[in-house]
Amino acid sequence: MFTLRKILYLMGSLVLAACSALPASAPEAPDSAKVETPAPKPEPAQPSTLADSVPVAVWKGNSQGHLLTPIDPASGQALPDYEPIPLGQALFHAFSPDQSTLAAIGFVSSEHPRGGSLHLIDLGTWEDDVQELQLDGYVNAMSFSPDGKQLGIAYGSSKSQVLIFELDKPFIKSKSAVRQASLDLLAYNMKFTADGSGLMVYGSKIENRYTVSEMSPDPPVVVLLDSSDLSVRWNADLPGIRHGVVPKDEKSDETADLHQPGQAIYLFPGLVFAPARDILYVVHPDEDKLTTVDFAAQEVDTVEIQPKLSWFERLLSLTAGVAHAKIAEGTSKRAVISPDGQFLYIVGQQNDLIQDKHGNWQVIENPLGLQIVRVDDGSRLTYIDTEASELSISPDGRYLYLRGWGEAQDGAWTQVFDPSTNQFLDRMDGVWLVPTRRIDGAPVLASSVWLDSEHRHLNAVVDPKGLSALAEWSSSEYLAWLAMP
Repeated sequence: MFTLRKILYLMGSLVLAACSALPASAPEAPDSAKVETPAPKPEPAQPSTLADSVPVAVWKGNSQGHLLTPIDPASGQALPDYEPIPLGQALFHAFSPDQSTLAAIGFVSSEHPRGGSLHLIDLGTWEDDVQELQLDGYVNAMSFSPDGKQLGIAYGSSKSQVLIFELDKPFIKSKSAVRQASLDLLAYNMKFTADGSGLMVYGSKIENRYTVSEMSPDPPVVVLLDSSDLSVRWNADLPGIRHGVVPKDEKSDETADLHQPGQAIYLFPGLVFAPARDILYVVHPDEDKLTTVDFAAQEVDTVEIQPKLSWFERLLSLTAGVAHAKIAEGTSKRAVISPDGQFLYIVGQQNDLIQDKHGNWQVIENPLGLQIVRVDDGSRLTYIDTEASELSISPDGRYLYLRGWGEAQDGAWTQVFDPSTNQFLDRMDGVWLVPTRRIDGAPVLASSVWLDSEHRHLNAVVDPKGLSALAEWSSSEYLAWLAMP
């Protein structure tokens, strides 16, 4: 069953290990020569430095918004020598490729985002360069170029404005440092091409935005922009992919209130860009299909996701029909890609909406399990039964962190999965772990979950090697651990 606790989460964790050697004992002196020596005092714990810390956005309510704070992973305490940086509300962020700079957009108001400012924060010095851009509308995508010299931002409510900043020029003061273009779609994902000369955008058109009949009837669109002037190099529709809100009864001529239970279907595909290649993978939400968008070749290809077949099975499949599953009230999928770009890891959830005997609507959640798919041909190499609805991959690609929610007291849980052996290594209840890094680049795990009706949150920092808790504490404040890739 769906619970409101699922929308009140966020996460965190960390790494550190220490070892000490016992000193060899000296030969025992005769009784007459014995001298009582005081036991050595334990060495005081060394305070964490800025490089050791993990950046976290602490929510201070509508009056203050988010405050960026460096947290000591061993204690969970803020470093005392660094002033929190106010970031405003409705926070959206991205890290530079070398992870030395954090770009964050914060707004004066989060209900109707307005007055957006850009913060460029040097994590090594904790200095904040603020640009009052006065952006209005949610930021949906943000990306640094591979060399870190350009920053792209897509923002807007129904149609996106795309901005590109040249960070190696006098910021904002030079007209050549900022370029802007309007798109006739709402951008969901965006990334610079491998050579930085282009900007790859995925989005869709939305009708009747912020009304009872808001929907996304058309297929998504991909656009390749030239980063030098934001002119369109190439664009294509993605027929067969459904993304957004569509009426449950699509044949009806009557206008339905799509915000009412039983009137709409919510569909969210899995989206992931390939590392170091100009390719976007789209995992269809309502079908076992994979669409590959090759921006370099300007081609789109769609294949069935199916078990790896022998040559004889492939021959037989040429005469087989395709059975399409009935679409439920909503389906969403999440995907991550291996560091070498060869495999997709996919989880998802399909929701059925029913009315109980009292007339109340209930959501029945149906997890779709974990699929491991080879990107070259869409072959499903492995299916693993799991109730996870979210996942992350470790920076080195060795582990997957599968996350979900249960009805028990602990609520959130995380499973650690080894793709090389197709085995679960551990399950940790009460935490929603995501991989991130300390400012010095060392990998860590972090978690923050809603604890009880008193609006307390349980925060944890976990060693990714031994999965032992390094720090655990509760607070009344909501912590947004900024996951550093």
